[in-house]
Amino acid sequence: MKPISYEETFKIIPHVKDVNTKVLDNLVSKLKEFTSGIDLLIASLFKNPFNLPTKRQKKLLKFSKNVKGQTDFDNIDPNFTKIWENIAIKYLNKNPGLGDLNESLKTIFISKLTTLRDEYAAKMNHLEALYNSVRTIFYNDETNFKKADGAYRSLCQQIEELHQKIQAETAAGKPDEIISKLKQQFAEAKNNYMPTLEEAISANKKLNDAHAKFSLECEKLLLMFEEIDKERAEKLNAIMLEFADAPREITNAKRDATKGFLDEIQEILAVNEVIQPEPDVDNLKPLTLIFEPKLVSFSIDEFLEPKKIFSTDLKQSRASLKMDYSINNDGKIDFPRGTIVTIVGTKLTKSKIVNEETGQCAKVPSSVLQKEPRLDRKLAKLKVDIIGENPSQITAQAGQTVVVNTIENGIAKCTDMYSRKSEIPVDNLQM
Repeated sequence: MKPISYEETFKIIPHVKDVNTKVLDNLVSKLKEFTSGIDLLIASLFKNPFNLPTKRQKKLLKFSKNVKGQTDFDNIDPNFTKIWENIAIKYLNKNPGLGDLNESLKTIFISKLTTLRDEYAAKMNHLEALYNSVRTIFYNDETNFKKADGAYRSLCQQIEELHQKIQAETAAGKPDEIISKLKQQFAEAKNNYMPTLEEAISANKKLNDAHAKFSLECEKLLLMFEEIDKERAEKLNAIMLEFADAPREITNAKRDATKGFLDEIQEILAVNEVIQPEPDVDNLKPLTLIFEPKLVSFSIDEFLEPKKIFSTDLKQSRASLKMDYSINNDGKIDFPRGTIVTIVGTKLTKSKIVNEETGQCAKVPSSVLQKEPRLDRKLAKLKVDIIGENPSQITAQAGQTVVVNTIENGIAKCTDMYSRKSEIPVDNLQM
C-alpha cells in the first residue's frame, strides 16, 4: 500500500467515528426522552387519590338520585382502611415492574451506552492524534528530501549552462577576462557537486526509511482501528444481551406483586364486615343497565366494500390445543386438549385465542397450538328483513351483508358488521 493510499484511508476514519458516535448519541437521547416520560407517568400515578369515599357521588350516575338510603357514611373499620391504603401505595399508585423497566433502561442502556460512546470517542481521537503525529514526521522528511533534491538538480543545470556558455564564448573569441570568470564559476559549481549530491542521496535514504516507517505505523494504526471498532460492537452486543435479562426480572417482579396483591385482598376478605339491614329493601326498584349498541340508519356497505368491512373475520386463523391448558396454572383445565379456537392475534411467542364454542378468551404460548384448516367463511346478503326471528334476537334489514361462518342443517351461523352473531335460514341468504 502506497503512503498516499494510507492518507485516503485515514480520511475516512473520522467519518466512521462521527457516524458511530452519532448513532449512540441519538439512541441515548431517545432513551432519555422515553425514561423521562415514564418518570412523569409514575409521578402522576402517585398523585391519584385512593382515599376511601365518605359520601355517595350523586353525579357519578344519573340515576343515583333515585337510590334510597343515606348519602353520608363513615369508614368505621380501621383494619380495612389500613389494608386498603397499603394496597393503594404498593399496587395502585404504581405499575409493578414499570419502575424496574425504567431503572433498567437508565442503568443498563443509558449509563452504559454513554460510557461506551465516551470510551469509543476517546480511543478514536487518540488514534487520529497518533496518525497526525506519524504523518507530520513523514512529511517533514519528504519536505527535506524535496529541498535537497531540488538543490542538486538546480546545481546540475547550472553546471550544464556554464559549460555550454564557456564553449560558446571561447568560440566567439570573447576576451580572456570574461572566459576566465566563467571558468571560475564553473569550478566552484563542480566543487559543490559532490557535497550537494551526497546531501540529496542522504535525504533520499531518509525518505525511503520514512516511507517504510510510515507504512508500518499506519498498518499498526489500522489494526488498532479494527480492534477499537470490534470492541465497540462487542460491548454494544453485551449491553443488548444484558438488557434482554431485564424483562425476565420485570416478569418476576410482576408475579411477586400479583401474589402480594392477592394475599392482601384475602386480608380484606377476612375483615369482619358489619352488615346493617336496609329498610324496605324489598321495595326498592332494581337497577338494571341494558347495553344496546348504537346502529347507523344506513347500510355501511354502500360506502365500503364488504370485503374490507369483514377483512378480519375472513382472514382469522383456527387452531386446536395440543394439550390440556390451564390459564392460571392452578390445575383447572380451561381449554381441554383438542379444543377448537380462533386465533385473534400473535405477538412474539404468545397467541390470543377465543374458544369457538364458549367465547372464552386467553393468551397462550403459541407452541401449544396446532393449526387447523380455516373455516370457509363467505359473504352473503339478507334477502329479507329479520326481526328477532333468530336465536340471537338480532334485527337486520334486507340487503345487509353478513359473514357466513358455518352452515348446518339449512341454518347458517352468521356475524354482522357489529360482531353480533345470529342463526339465519340459508334460504334467506344470497351468497
